Formats: sequence, C-alpha cells, structure tokens
Amino acid sequence: INVGIGALVGVANIALNIGTVGIHGPLHNIDIAFMVAALVILILLPLRPIWGISAYLICWFFLLALPDTYATDMVLTHLAFFAGRFLPMGYAGAVFFTAIVANFLSLQRNATDAMTLDDYAGLVFYATMGLLFVPMGAIVRAGEQSRLAEARRAEERLEELRLEISREMHDLIAYSMSQTALRAQRAAADASYPEAARQEFAALETTAADALHELRLLLRTLR
Repeated sequence: INVGIGALVGVANIALNIGTVGIHGPLHNIDIAFMVAALVILILLPLRPIWGISAYLICWFFLLALPDTYATDMVLTHLAFFAGRFLPMGYAGAVFFTAIVANFLSLQRNATDAMTLDDYAGLVFYATMGLLFVPMGAIVRAGEQSRLAEARRAEERLEELRLEISREMHDLIAYSMSQTALRAQRAAADASYPEAARQEFAALETTAADALHELRLLLRTLR
C-alpha cells in the first residue's frame, strides 16, 4: 500500500509540473530528472526508510542549490516525505526542520536576485504542510506499531495454548492409550485366555498402537 501511495504521489507530482509548465517556463532535463528521482525514491521509501529519506534529502539539497531549477519540481512529493510514517517523531521532525532550513538558506542566498512572493509562499507552504503531516504520520505509525504488538501478543498466547494442549494430551491421553496397548499385548500373549479372546486383544493392541501413533503426530504438529 505504501509503495502504491508513493508511486501515485510521484506520478501526480510529474503531472502537476507538466500542467503548470507556463508558470516557470519550459521544463528542462534537470527538472524532469529531479521529478523522476523523487518518484523512484518514494516507491522505494517503504522498503528502505533510512536510505530513502537520505536520498530524498540529497535530491532536495541539490534542487535548492542548482540554478535553473524550481522547488515545485518536488512539491507534491513532500506530502509523502513529510508524513513521518517511516521514522519516529523525533527523527521525522529533524528531517523536516533540515529541509526547511535548507530551503530558507537557499532563498537568502538568492536574495539579491528578483525574488517573488511565490518563492516565500512556497517556504510557508512546506512548513505548514510539515507541521500537519509529521504528526499525522506519527499517529499512523504509532497505530500500526500498536496493532503489530497486539498481533505478536496474540500469536504468543496462541503458541502457549498449543503447547499447553499438547502437554495435557501427552500427559493424560497418550499415557492412558499406551497403558491400554501394553495391557492388551500382555492379554493377547496369555495362553489362559481362549484363542478368540486373544485375537480380540491383539486387534485392540494394534488399534491402540495406531491411535497412539496418530496422536503423537498431532502433538508434534501442535508443538
């Protein structure tokens, strides 16, 4: 699901920049390269969160540092990047703060150039978006961890129940069945019984031995 979300956000980011190509002029190869890199990173982010976020930060820093590129090349992908879904709250906040500071320093470096209100509005937008989505991602992360912990506890309890059942069956049923088979074997070998009775005891011994074997297979499966 998270891989699919990353792919959708990355594709939507590319579509948004292509649809608004007239705002900053035509797209250059470097712009397309950043957008494709963001798409690939977001797809891989759920599989390798630390490496994915590190790669995304590197792309973000290059995007802010290189001339003739625009922060809007990765505007929508920040929705997934700032979600805080794959990092603890503290780490997600630190990454968010680093990205915002890098953006701010980039704007200060270009302060002598012709800056527009949209440039600073983008910084405010990223900051607001991060303040919204980092806590939301942390809530989702905490909820999933809680469900996983509950599932592990349920599995451990189920394992304990299986072991308890196997012990009870071994101590009670298997012991009684083995005693039955042993006594039937002795009775079948006792010449004082009639031949027909000894044949019945022998059949009883075979049946008990087969049932004991099946029971041991069941106990092995339970364990």
